[in-house]
Amino acid sequence: MCSIHTIIKIVKKLKPNPSLGPDMLTPYFLKNVITNIASPLCKLYNICLEDGYVPTDWKTVHDIIPLIKRVILSYPATIDLSVSHPCL
Repeated sequence: MCSIHTIIKIVKKLKPNPSLGPDMLTPYFLKNVITNIASPLCKLYNICLEDGYVPTDWKTVHDIIPLIKRVILSYPATIDLSVSHPCL
């Protein structure tokens, strides 16, 4: 079972980026209204948990876009490439 306190805590931890979720709401908006909607959300989540029902939209992943990070290889400027023990 979830509690109102848990829902508020989770929403407050959302990153404040301007990206919309699949519900077309920004994290900024959710953070500002969470104290007003936490109770109905808690009831909804608990009913879903009790009944073992998960709405189809909650199971669907929306717009996953792979991001390729650029790798920068750098070498320390102090690398000594000289031979430390010359051949005899």
